[in-house]
Amino acid sequence: MQSLQNDQVAIARLEVEIADLKDAIGYIMDMVAPQENPEEPTPLIDRLIAAPNQITDLLKASSKIVAVGALLRVKSHYSEIEVTKIEAGPNREADLKFIEAEVDAAADAIVRDLEL
Repeated sequence: MQSLQNDQVAIARLEVEIADLKDAIGYIMDMVAPQENPEEPTPLIDRLIAAPNQITDLLKASSKIVAVGALLRVKSHYSEIEVTKIEAGPNREADLKFIEAEVDAAADAIVRDLEL
């Protein structure tokens, strides 16, 4: 009988933990992938399965915003630069490590100015 009571206590604790996890996950999922139709909510498990692709899409969109901002700054100071060359990828002859070190402080300034 004691074993049954111990199991019931353990189950009750796990049910509370599951409820807490659902609340926390629901909050996070609302930030990552809000419900499209509140009248017909998508099950949490379906939203969790879709989350990696949605996070990737959010990261790509955010990266584009930052890249556009960085290129705007460069173009505003050096209007003669042809930004279309960037589409071809990095110059294979360039020392990218050296350039990265050189632009690091400018990158910090751009991130500091982001409105998040």
